[in-house]
Amino acid sequence: MYANISIMMSSISWKEFSIYISIALFCYYVFIVITYYQNDILRLNRRFFKLTKSYSDSNETGIDTQPSGQSVDETVSGESYTPDAEADEHNLLNDLLEKLKQQIDNAASRNLIKEELLVSIQSVLVKHLSLQYSSFVPSIESFIQSSIENECSVYLTDQEVSALWKK
Repeated sequence: MYANISIMMSSISWKEFSIYISIALFCYYVFIVITYYQNDILRLNRRFFKLTKSYSDSNETGIDTQPSGQSVDETVSGESYTPDAEADEHNLLNDLLEKLKQQIDNAASRNLIKEELLVSIQSVLVKHLSLQYSSFVPSIESFIQSSIENECSVYLTDQEVSALWKK
């Protein structure tokens, strides 16, 4: 038995062993990355394909080859996702959070009562109603609640914060 093991061990060099192990580890990590980041990889692939498709459509012929009323995003992936729309939403969110922070700091320096504070916050939210139905609403409401508690020492219930979105 020991003779078979010694023959096997002498037929493989350390270099060959390390190459086999490296290949096996590479395959293992590729499998792990594909398994856990599948959605991100597909999104990046779609985004790359959209950019390539829109570039080739506009530059090869100079004529818009998309069916009327459909964007490159809709025809390539079947979705209405656009990177610009997401960027615009993030810009709106940053603008809203900045204005809320300014309004809360201003209210804290003026020692506004709770009702005046709620009206001032509501006046900022009214200008950003497009974010009312976004996925950021819980984060925005949490930001409002914690900032008001920290800066103004006013405690708001979840219902009061949710009511701020309504005119």
